[in-house]
Amino acid sequence: MNWQETASILQENLTQPPGNEQDTRFRVIDPILVELGYTRYEITSNNWDGNGGIPDYTILPGDNAGWYLEAKAWNVPLEEKHARQATTYAYQNGKRWVVLTNGREWRLYDSHIPGQSADRVTLSWTLCPEMIPDASPILFQAICKETVCEGCTERFVYQNRLHAVLIKEMAHPTSELINVIWKSLRKRVELCGISKEMVVNAYCDNNKFDTPAISPIPSTDGIPLLPERVTNAIPLPSLLDPTICQITGNKPAVLIYPDGTSLNLKTWADLSVSLLDWLGKEVSLPSLPFSDRKGKSYFLNTEPVHQNSSMKNSRQFQYFQATIYMDSNRSSINLVESITSVCSAINYPPDNFRVVLRDKAEL
Repeated sequence: MNWQETASILQENLTQPPGNEQDTRFRVIDPILVELGYTRYEITSNNWDGNGGIPDYTILPGDNAGWYLEAKAWNVPLEEKHARQATTYAYQNGKRWVVLTNGREWRLYDSHIPGQSADRVTLSWTLCPEMIPDASPILFQAICKETVCEGCTERFVYQNRLHAVLIKEMAHPTSELINVIWKSLRKRVELCGISKEMVVNAYCDNNKFDTPAISPIPSTDGIPLLPERVTNAIPLPSLLDPTICQITGNKPAVLIYPDGTSLNLKTWADLSVSLLDWLGKEVSLPSLPFSDRKGKSYFLNTEPVHQNSSMKNSRQFQYFQATIYMDSNRSSINLVESITSVCSAINYPPDNFRVVLRDKAEL
């Protein structure tokens, strides 16, 4: 790639900014893609599909290493909804990398990362009018043709991602990583009395960043989930392990989503339909009707029916424009098995969801 030419393109457009998206693509994005090593035949401009779901560009069409780019006008701020549409399309079409740019700001997204669009940003770079760097930013190195064709984009983003994850996980005493480290360190006689807060402080002091104030995890129903309760949260698949807990005769209290938000619950049916609703909005659902059992019963369908009978009890939620019906006439164990099967069917890790069970005093 030729960074000097790329920097020159950016400098010229700082002086005379493009007036609309078409100009931004013609004057900034297209020539930068060429400087990144792609030929005109390796850059496909996609036709608008009527709802903005298809990204503007496919880079290396027909190649397993191909990726998508969503373009916005020079003066249009990048928003999460722009990335959500593009990353969803990429995930559904088996592509991993997506770039969102207005020519001034560039963001590289990994569609394989679950959660909100903001969680999927792996690298970003914003043009500073006062100073264009002499060396190529890492983001451009990660998406140049040579890097992409060698399958090395991941190497460029791992270090950035690892740094961000460590800062997030190691800065809070309720994180799973701190819990594992704390348990391991306490086995040493000389450290048997340490607290999780001590582990956090030691790491933050050594790595020179501030420890954030501990605050309740946000709850989608407006009730904060206190940190001390999060430590009792159980990954979804572990609910089926009788050596860890017994859910028969017990009820869920809180569902913690992969993005850290939570929802207070009363029943296992509440948990199941809420989890499925989140998957439908943030990831996807399997092909319908969906059955996780041998036989003629469905767990999910677009109508409240099985193959040869009606669902005795069902709960419903919206998936795009369709109403989806969930068979709720199941035991607690069967419901957990079914929603775990849904996660497996769409290749989404079920242990990203955690559940807090009710205290005995609450039953």
